[in-house]
Amino acid sequence: MYQLEAIFQTRLDRTLQRVSARVTSRRRTRAQNAAVGGAAYSQHLIALAADLVPVAGSSYATIAAAARSAGLVPVIESDHVHVQLFPAGLPFVARLIDLLAA
Repeated sequence: MYQLEAIFQTRLDRTLQRVSARVTSRRRTRAQNAAVGGAAYSQHLIALAADLVPVAGSSYATIAAAARSAGLVPVIESDHVHVQLFPAGLPFVARLIDLLAA
């Protein structure tokens, strides 16, 4: 699992080098995830997702483009850009979350 977290962090760092953005959420417990209305199998639960908000002239679109370019899967939400390592709905990711999430 550590290697997947390292890959995600490297790609997140590349994204943040390309745009001005602030990370507002990263790893979450199941309770924290439920409190914010997160998906049951959110990659936040295993530290493979983050939420970003634009600062200093960046936009949701530029953040999403930088994340995609860095190898992440971006999802533009109403108040942030969610980025994750894997596309949603992959069975092996759900299994990882079942095994590893607190």
